Amino acid sequence: MNLKIWKKGDEQSECKLDSELVKLLNSLDENVLDAVVGGHTHEISHQWINGVPVIHSVNGGYYFNIISLSFNKTSNSLIKEKTLIEGPIPTCSKIFENNKKCNYLSKSDAKLSGDIKKFKFHDNLVVPDNKIISVFQKWWNKVQIY
Repeated sequence: MNLKIWKKGDEQSECKLDSELVKLLNSLDENVLDAVVGGHTHEISHQWINGVPVIHSVNGGYYFNIISLSFNKTSNSLIKEKTLIEGPIPTCSKIFENNKKCNYLSKSDAKLSGDIKKFKFHDNLVVPDNKIISVFQKWWNKVQIY
C-alpha cells in the first residue's frame, strides 16, 4: 500500500480555522516551533500552519501521521524544505482494500470498501505486540469490574 507523503503547499486535511491551535500558531513569530503533534481530534488532520507542520491523531486511535524533520548537523537548524508529513497511517493489522480504512466499519460501509487485507507499513506487516496486549489486558480486566 502506498501512503501519501505531504509537502508544504500540498492540499491536506486541515484544522478548523477558528481553533485555538490555529490562532496560537498564527500569533507566533516565525521559527519559534519546528513542529506540533496534537492530541485527539474528530478528524484526521495534517497541515502547515504559519510555516509549522501540524499533525493530530483521530479519536479512537485508528490512524496516525508522522512528521519527518531534517536538521543541519553543523548549525543545528531545521531544513524546512525537507520537512514531510506521512499519513494517515492505519494502526490496525487489517484494512479494507479500496479505502485503506481499518476493518471497523458498519456493514453498509464495508460493502463498498473491498476485501480486507493485511496491512504493511514500510514493508513490514503490522501485527499486535503481545507484551502490549498483556499489559492492556491486565488493566482492561480491572476496569471491567466497575
